[in-house]
Amino acid sequence: MFEKLLVQTGIKPANKGFIWSLEGDHYLAFQKDADGNLVKQAEHAFRSLVEAKAWLHSDGVKDITMEQSNAYFEMVGQDHTKDELQGHNPLITH
Repeated sequence: MFEKLLVQTGIKPANKGFIWSLEGDHYLAFQKDADGNLVKQAEHAFRSLVEAKAWLHSDGVKDITMEQSNAYFEMVGQDHTKDELQGHNPLITH
C-alpha cells in the first residue's frame, strides 16, 4: 500500500540489507531493492558481524537479514548459501 504511494511521490524505498556468515569468520554483505534485485555488495568479506552491519548502516540500510551457514554442511559440501550466492559475489568459490 505505502510502496505505491512512494512510487507516485518519486521516493524510493530503502534497500534491504543481507549478511551471510560463512565459515565462521567471513561475513558477506549486500543490498537488494524492494523487488529483490541486487543493488550493491561489499567489495570484500568482513571479519566481523559488526563491520558488515556498519557497512550497511553507512548507506542508510536499517532492515537487515542475516543467514548463518552451518559449519557441518559446509564441511560436507551441502551448504546451500554458497550455491545461492554463486554469481552474486565473486568472493565465493566452490
